[in-house]
Amino acid sequence: MRRMLRRISLGLLVVCAVLAGPLTSAVLKAPAWANQAVAQAVVDKDVRWQMPIRLRFDPNAGQLIGEALSRSGESLPLLITLPSLTETADPFSGYLDQSGGLVPASRQWLPDLKDAAAGWIVTIETPPGYLAVPYPGGTVQQAASGNLTTFEAQPLIARAPLIIGKFDLTEREANGVTLSTFFTKQNAPLADSYLDAAGEAIASLSDRIGPYPYEAFSVVESPLPVGIGYPGFTLVSGRILPMPFMRGRSLWHEIAHVWWGNGVFVDYERGNWAEGFAAFFADYALAEASDKGREHRYDWLLEYDALPGSADYPLRQFVTKSHGQSQAIGYGKAAMVLVMLREKIGLQAFDAGVKRFWRVNKFKTASWTEIEAAFQADTPMPLGPFFQRWLDEPGALAANAADTDFLTFRSLAQNERIQTLRSLSSAAAVTIEALPGAPASKDIGKLNAPGGLPVLIGSRAALQDRVAKMPPAGVAAIWATQDKQGRDVIAIHAPDARTLASLVARSRHYGRWSWLVVQESGRPQRGRWEIGE
Repeated sequence: MRRMLRRISLGLLVVCAVLAGPLTSAVLKAPAWANQAVAQAVVDKDVRWQMPIRLRFDPNAGQLIGEALSRSGESLPLLITLPSLTETADPFSGYLDQSGGLVPASRQWLPDLKDAAAGWIVTIETPPGYLAVPYPGGTVQQAASGNLTTFEAQPLIARAPLIIGKFDLTEREANGVTLSTFFTKQNAPLADSYLDAAGEAIASLSDRIGPYPYEAFSVVESPLPVGIGYPGFTLVSGRILPMPFMRGRSLWHEIAHVWWGNGVFVDYERGNWAEGFAAFFADYALAEASDKGREHRYDWLLEYDALPGSADYPLRQFVTKSHGQSQAIGYGKAAMVLVMLREKIGLQAFDAGVKRFWRVNKFKTASWTEIEAAFQADTPMPLGPFFQRWLDEPGALAANAADTDFLTFRSLAQNERIQTLRSLSSAAAVTIEALPGAPASKDIGKLNAPGGLPVLIGSRAALQDRVAKMPPAGVAAIWATQDKQGRDVIAIHAPDARTLASLVARSRHYGRWSWLVVQESGRPQRGRWEIGE
């Protein structure tokens, strides 16, 4: 099966054609095909020189074996050996085994460019049953004897890892974009629903921002606990692929990153703006479309409200989400800056600024400085003081009872606060108190230290005597509330240690909710306390 065909110049077609021959060894002299391909590229003045690379995946040895070619036809042998997924201490540093592999750019499966090469042209052979995921615009050919993946890689997008797995490939064309899923057999039945959701998201975001920047988008399954975007594809944990939220807000967020972060690249030394942009154009856009924009803005203020004052810092200093606390600034506050900017300059000027920022900075590295310039160009109103206040000064505005729609980034009044599970993910440490009925193991994966967020673990009856609010009954539950002394606490009841660990893990995905209850059927039920309750 072929996928994601793109127009390739004559010289590159020659390179692709000769690369399709069999690879027999990792250590080779420059073969005849190499000399022919290099000669053709030199003769054709219109062809940008791209370094040919050929790799073969050996799942039994945990190796990639192959070679790269210089412009003169000199062969550079390549041999990449990595530990198995079960043996590696850090799977994101790379693994190769019978399940497949992840090879980060740091492992130099794309060697340093030589001879003024503009990029790479890559061909990867995989045994039957295995597929390598191409960069956008590549092709996959499947045959009984094995599979062949070919693609071009340019330096700006060559930071994406090489992914190999036992995948079923499903694809379709939508508005000129090739949509694909690389799922294991277990999750392959989900493919059509993901392609539907991806097509809808790309169409909507293209209207708001500008044309989708690549020729393809793929959703790729991973055995790792990950949800991360790269140019033209997103890598998602196989465990969360079946969850409904993944095909909704989470998928939209990753697709928004194709524009913001993987289309316009982030100048991290001057601050990471891309997470806030993705949160605004995906998470918040979906909330607005379902008339829940006010609720979503309130969530951002709640998240910031849970942030200890000592953990606050100016938005321009945000680089990456290292913990739940930094998300309140890099995601929520950054997205609220866009909400406030739209309110300040009006929808027409705001939309024009978005399109200008994309048009001017596509495939370039940009910072908040370029963002300010794009919006300033479409409004006579001076925006310098606005950006200086919200990017270079920490903190929020004072509580304002008149702001009932939560349209400013401000502190919440006491009667506006509710307890949410976000307090657990934001806590640097917890103090666990075991009540009657607590499981033998009370490890919740957080530093257990005096002075941390109180976490009460016990039977439902024991907890009812200690806390102010109780969620609906179920076989297990985790909720945020206060104890009867007025302290914010997390309460958990679970029949065993395994259920306890599962509740804590799941609560990270339910941070905006006050409680999560597991019913006898195993289905979760969620809810939140009312404001002022």
